[in-house]
Amino acid sequence: MSETPPAYDADNIFAQIIDKKAPCFKVFESKTTLAFLDAHPMAEGHTIVVPKLKGHRDMLTMPVLKTADFLSDVQKVAKAVKDAFGADGVNIWQNNGEASGQTVFHPHFHIVGTTWEVVCGDTSGSVVVSFRANQIDDVKKDAVLVFRNANTKMVDSHIRVVVDKWGKISKSEEDLEGEVDMSEKANVSAIEYERVSVN
Repeated sequence: MSETPPAYDADNIFAQIIDKKAPCFKVFESKTTLAFLDAHPMAEGHTIVVPKLKGHRDMLTMPVLKTADFLSDVQKVAKAVKDAFGADGVNIWQNNGEASGQTVFHPHFHIVGTTWEVVCGDTSGSVVVSFRANQIDDVKKDAVLVFRNANTKMVDSHIRVVVDKWGKISKSEEDLEGEVDMSEKANVSAIEYERVSVN
């Protein structure tokens, strides 16, 4: 005898985002789909894609025709993430049920473009830098790089330095003076920061 599946929670965080009761950084919307940046990203640009259709806890219970429309939008968003980050590849994954790792019980896909993470430093310390495919040509051990208009992002509660389209990475014409401090203690990306709400 099979157990009755749990009911859909109409107050889950993705349903709240669809109903505009909770904020998000929207990157795509159609009549079927909403895509937004993950609040706790695994990498820069980590995007969540959800169907606007509510009442289903996972993909396995969605009507086939509604699923087909939604998957068409998932493909569009994945291509956009890949292009936006100059990635060689893109990861697309989806969990169905608690045993698979699903934590929000509304159907959704995760989309993450391929990036390379490198620990870079100078005499004051080090930090993890996330590079896109079109930025890695000069990234080699002991290379001295210059970052212009770089910015910091929080990725899974840790600091990452990124250089977006407004910035520039170039090879330095000068050698670095002094010893690079690559100790764990000096790595600011090794610190896990706690997210707090400010009222």
